[in-house]
Amino acid sequence: MAPHAARVIVLSSLAFSLLAACGAGNQPVAGTTAPRESGQSRLIEKTFAGKDRCNPQDHTRPFVIEWDGTDISSFESRATTDIVFVRYEGCNLQVVDSCTNDDVRGSLGAYGPVDWTSGAVEKVDILNEDELYAKLPLGANTIGARVQGGERFHMEYFVSGTRKATRPAVYRGDVDKLRGCRGVTHYVYAYNVGAFALGSFSRLEGSAGATVWGIGAGGSKKNENAIEKQGGVLGSCRGESASEVATCKVPIRLALREIEPGDSPDAQAAVAPETPDALNLAGKIQQDNTRSREANERLASAQRKANARDGKGCLTELDAFDRLEKRPGAQSTEAKGLGFLRAQCLMLAGQCSAGRELSRRSMEARGTGESASAIDRQVDGQVGMACGTGAKEPRDQLLVALHVLNEGASRERTTPKACLAAIDSGSLALPKVQPRDEEDRAVKGAARTLAEYGTKCLARAGDCPTAWKRFPTLQDQWIRAENLQWRTEAADRRSSFESATYGECVGKDSGPLSPVEELALADKQLDWAASHSTTVATVALCKGLIARGKRALASLRDDRSDYVKLGGRSVGKQGALCLAKAGDCSQARAHFIEQYRAERPDRSMLDAEDAYAGALGRGACVTTLEAGKLPPADAVANALRVLREGRGEPKSCAPAWNVLKSTMPGMNDAALRKKYEHEIHRRPLDCFDAALDCNAAWTAYKTANAWRSKPLDDRELRASFTSFASKCVDTTAPGLSAAEQYWAAISQLERNEKKSKDKCRVLYQTAKRTSSAVTLRKGNSQDDPDYAYATCLGRAGDCAGTREAVLRSPGGRDARWVEQFVTSTCKNGN
Repeated sequence: MAPHAARVIVLSSLAFSLLAACGAGNQPVAGTTAPRESGQSRLIEKTFAGKDRCNPQDHTRPFVIEWDGTDISSFESRATTDIVFVRYEGCNLQVVDSCTNDDVRGSLGAYGPVDWTSGAVEKVDILNEDELYAKLPLGANTIGARVQGGERFHMEYFVSGTRKATRPAVYRGDVDKLRGCRGVTHYVYAYNVGAFALGSFSRLEGSAGATVWGIGAGGSKKNENAIEKQGGVLGSCRGESASEVATCKVPIRLALREIEPGDSPDAQAAVAPETPDALNLAGKIQQDNTRSREANERLASAQRKANARDGKGCLTELDAFDRLEKRPGAQSTEAKGLGFLRAQCLMLAGQCSAGRELSRRSMEARGTGESASAIDRQVDGQVGMACGTGAKEPRDQLLVALHVLNEGASRERTTPKACLAAIDSGSLALPKVQPRDEEDRAVKGAARTLAEYGTKCLARAGDCPTAWKRFPTLQDQWIRAENLQWRTEAADRRSSFESATYGECVGKDSGPLSPVEELALADKQLDWAASHSTTVATVALCKGLIARGKRALASLRDDRSDYVKLGGRSVGKQGALCLAKAGDCSQARAHFIEQYRAERPDRSMLDAEDAYAGALGRGACVTTLEAGKLPPADAVANALRVLREGRGEPKSCAPAWNVLKSTMPGMNDAALRKKYEHEIHRRPLDCFDAALDCNAAWTAYKTANAWRSKPLDDRELRASFTSFASKCVDTTAPGLSAAEQYWAAISQLERNEKKSKDKCRVLYQTAKRTSSAVTLRKGNSQDDPDYAYATCLGRAGDCAGTREAVLRSPGGRDARWVEQFVTSTCKNGN
């Protein structure tokens, strides 16, 4: 086949043009009988398809409902970017695929978006051979034998829209420039899209006059299986979603126009001298410019009115714009033009269904390749924002309600009346609307949105009592819709309400509540005030909520349930957190410890202080000393808590240590002193050690040793200090006495860590220099500097130095012991 040869598609469905144009008059085709002039025949003539036989009066509007899938796909592919040209002579119509400029797509014109129209299912019955040749003559190739045998057929079709070319005329001068266009006679100016189905009567069910495959047909499985030839899905025509309309777009009928002779008049005038035609063209251009400016002003006005939600005013401006705008496809009624804006204005004007339809078509016409589900979601969003009270369909009413509640809950505060109206409207529509698919998230989550956003909308509108009153019904509706297994006892319900209102009702009246609901309110609102930056915590707010919790607990004193027990504990913790956030550390501590000691009377004050710090977690109050005067035991516990939590902060360590120094000497409670003994000795050391204040760490450790029931001797004291300290282990600060320096050196030499030989030597020299200040235990090698030095050298890997040092120690006279010591201490040395 030559490169530019036309690919020929014989349109077998020229069922309505073959007889008249190819035969003489109305004479029957050979092998058939002449059509009968009967009531039935006249009825056929009145149908959409029956009127379109191949005759001179209507030969440029052929039906193509018997194209196969390949023909349809080829035609649609070509129509995507270019005008489709045909050779149409007599009853023979050929699509000329080669008639195009591949270098410049659309150079001879293109097709605009589909202009959707309302329609109805139309029917054609094939009861005998006469009707077969009258209505679907080329169907004889596929069903002729069956009709001849007495079988009858039924066809239904639906025209859903039309695509028109951007050019009202195409001229021979332009076409002849393209080699592949030789012989073309017509171009497809427009074509109808829709769906159709054809089947045998013998397999159909249904009453006379009713549609078999269209919307409302019932869709019996038997009738679906009876379809022998179809394009699209008839049952989806006039559906409400883009996914349905996508199956009602099959090309059905063509509108052909002849190629005009000569060249395009405007093209000739543009290159001519100042002839009347050229001047006329210039006048046209000036007139077009004026019209364009006025059209732009109208469009800007329409946009402003749409933003102001003046739908009727917007439509008036768009109508004026459309009268001025002459560019094909640019009008607001065109889906590919300003259809999206017009759709919004229709919705704002109360015409929600019409606006939804135009919005969907407009989004389809953008050609972004989005799925039908994605388009549906965008249309739903526009419906929710713009339709308002104009929504008549349950889905639209639900979407509007969800939008109103979302806005009231998250953006602009509205009135309780508006919130309630949306809640009632949405709840009424909810059971009538089913999700289209898994991506229909707005409808799938509608029950949750009504519960959460409906409640929050009322709360933000300042009506917490009504929000609480409506919440149980809304929450139950949500639970049923999503089949949730939730607890709905009073406490659980109130907790969910506080979460749904997102702190909007904190500290506000919520109407009459049961004691359990009061306890849940106090607990959750204290938690919200303490934990969320959206709520300003004040001492008054915290105290008020704490008081509500205490009253509730008093009313529930005979209630032994876990919730009441845990609720009381939570009020204690959350109350302290709330007061701490409000900046009253003293009140925060007092409230927490009161609740803690009441619940755990057997625990110590230090346990309570440490639990208080654990509850707060962090913040200034954790390291703040109690400003008021406390009993000695409480003051010690308070200081110990600050010492532990303030590790590494000199400003926290020193004040707390000063409290201990001033309180411990006069505290006569021997049992308590003994109980706190370890913490009193360790916590000051840990605090100052972490702050790298080593002199203070040693001084505090040495001072606290005197408060022990059995103080440590100098060696034990220094050894334990070296063991416990993490940052002050290597110090030989000048502030130490000679004896303290000795024991510091010995402890560091014996510390279980590897040091360099030089470091070991320096420590050994310190110990030898200060050894006269201490009295060593006779025969105890561990007090001896040579023994300690040998230990340090062994860990440093100096085996020769280890042996030499240990031989000088008190145990050095025992050769066997020396060898054992060297072997065990100097494992990795030489």
